[in-house]
Amino acid sequence: MSAPEDAAGSPHVGASGRSLADTQPPGTDLVVLQNLILPQPGLLDRPGLFLRLSGDAQIDVGALYLPPGARVDADGWMNLFPRGLWARAARLEGLALRLAGEGTVSVEVHAIAGAATTVWDGRGPPPQAETAPPGATRARAWAGAARAGIRGPPLAPWAPGPPTGHLLQRHVLTLGREEALLPLTGLPAPQGAGLMALALTAGPGGARIDAAAFLAAAAPTARPLRLAIAITTYRREASVTRTAERICATLDAAGHDPSLAGARLIVIDNGGTLTQGAVRTAASNDSFDSADSGGARPAHPRFDLPAHPRLTLIANRNLGGAGGFARALAAARDGGFTHCLFMDDDAAFPMENLWRTAAFLRLARSDRAAVVGAMISAAQPTAIWENGAVFDRLCRPLFNGIDLTDPAHVAAMEEVAARPKPPGFYGGFWYLAFPVAAVRHDPFPFFVRGDDISFSLANRFDVVTLPGVVSVQDDFGHKESPQTLYLDLRNHLHHHLVQPGMEIGPWRSAGIGWRFILRALVRMHYASIATLCLAWEDVLDGPEHFERHADMAARRATIAALAVPEDWAPLPSHPATALAPPPLHRPPARLWGRALQATLNGHLVPFWRLIGTERQIDLSQRALIWPLWGAAGARFVDTAGGRSYSVQHDKARAAALIGRALRLTWRWWRAYPRLQAAYRAAYGPMTTPAAWAARFRDATPTPGEPAHVAPPSGDAPGG
Repeated sequence: MSAPEDAAGSPHVGASGRSLADTQPPGTDLVVLQNLILPQPGLLDRPGLFLRLSGDAQIDVGALYLPPGARVDADGWMNLFPRGLWARAARLEGLALRLAGEGTVSVEVHAIAGAATTVWDGRGPPPQAETAPPGATRARAWAGAARAGIRGPPLAPWAPGPPTGHLLQRHVLTLGREEALLPLTGLPAPQGAGLMALALTAGPGGARIDAAAFLAAAAPTARPLRLAIAITTYRREASVTRTAERICATLDAAGHDPSLAGARLIVIDNGGTLTQGAVRTAASNDSFDSADSGGARPAHPRFDLPAHPRLTLIANRNLGGAGGFARALAAARDGGFTHCLFMDDDAAFPMENLWRTAAFLRLARSDRAAVVGAMISAAQPTAIWENGAVFDRLCRPLFNGIDLTDPAHVAAMEEVAARPKPPGFYGGFWYLAFPVAAVRHDPFPFFVRGDDISFSLANRFDVVTLPGVVSVQDDFGHKESPQTLYLDLRNHLHHHLVQPGMEIGPWRSAGIGWRFILRALVRMHYASIATLCLAWEDVLDGPEHFERHADMAARRATIAALAVPEDWAPLPSHPATALAPPPLHRPPARLWGRALQATLNGHLVPFWRLIGTERQIDLSQRALIWPLWGAAGARFVDTAGGRSYSVQHDKARAAALIGRALRLTWRWWRAYPRLQAAYRAAYGPMTTPAAWAARFRDATPTPGEPAHVAPPSGDAPGG
């Protein structure tokens, strides 16, 4: 193995054969900050997300095979290393590369900087051409979608120019039985995100790369880490079982590594269909209610989770995601865990998430440090759905639509993401890791939707996002229903009543309700408007409403009855009427679009049912507005799911609902000062561990439920 060289070919400090630990004070240990990861079939299998292969390089059975002269550039989003972010937010005593494999390789470390980032904060669309450097453009359709909080086309048409980069170091290594450890000394101070990427080129005999990782030396003062990995689930048995098996396998493979040695998986079962014993039915267990049966309990088979020493299953009353995560947080406190990681049951993620998250939490400078995972829609696995979000009257996803296979987009996104987070920033409960001691407010009893926003805003963690730490799941457009809209409006109004710095007054907060209602109106979703009015009425009922309806059982039954016109039904095999296809991803001409907006999509035009067209809308476009401009009826079709539902223009129904909304607006204006005072006074008491303990006691005890969760026996704190 030769001495390392810089871009000019001169030797660097850290000769071949030296261990990083040789240059560190006694008592330090090496922490894996980030492993090289490869495409993962069935989860994220697009090579461009991870790396670029050239010269007949191949991936096979989890290894890279490089013929002579072949090259791999690990500069995809999943493998970028944000050295600048780590240097500012974590205590790093040194930095190194570790490689395992066989053969001679040239190892290059490149610095990458994003272009055109000083004029964009990640909210809404990228910069306009007149304010961005030459070459930066945006399409009007995509910009309109971003302003509405809706994702644009898969390839966001922003062209900020290619990222700039330069070679930091080059090494030539001969890999064999022993792992090679390369100290990365003498690196210049990072600027911005300080993105780095690894590139490997095979020598004359070819090479095989089994593993590669960035490491750092941790001082004895590194924070001890005991991580409670919490999943709340409601009858997604197959999904949560697969995830539990993968997490348990990762914890086994981690062994005694301090980052994950103290980790434990806690599954909160709100549906009563999981066990760690023999499969049996749950027909006799009446301590749980059913979201789809109005409280009646059908027989459900119980599914086995792995009987693993580091997995604990807790049966829970169905208090929604808020109650499930509050129960997990209580278990983490009882078990003496230092940190907790919340995850959804329908979210899939690379297990590398756990290594990167645990390493950052161990080494973070702030004792309030938290990690938020990005989200990718399963329907568009190469585009960001959100990489964190900001709440300000609406949920505003950051970097929505960014193409993760475009190096310019990725570098610019990470440069912006490495900056301090904007006001109103929050992390979704699909992936949020935080210190237990920093929690001042447990989740508010929203049931679901909005509990993560409230939790983030109330606890004010020092949040980072890390490249490649991501969850893959269905996007919110696919999940939208009258019930989710009810829950969304309820929590949106609540945040502005309660959260510090979010006061916007009665009229602007009423505008939130009207935005929801008018969006449903132009889409002819009258059942949704009825549930939105119900949500507004329930907020007017005061904070006691949330306590009375913590399990949402009665409200779910009411909403289910209201939502019948928008229920999905089996798709007819031979539709009676051939409907026109929806327009493509673009709004109508500006003047025509303005006219349709002014008439509320024909609701103010006589005989609109004779004038408007009939449309067929694909599931992927269901949450959009412009495919419905000019329509008097529409059928929404989920071809893959074999289901559909239809809506029709109805002026009488619209007029009755608008009248109801006007009356609610008047009530809201009159009650606003009293409501705000009541909600602010109640927020603290309703988000204490004692308040949640009382809600849990309301449930019928479940036989065999553990009283608390203890760390695995023999585990010692990391650090």
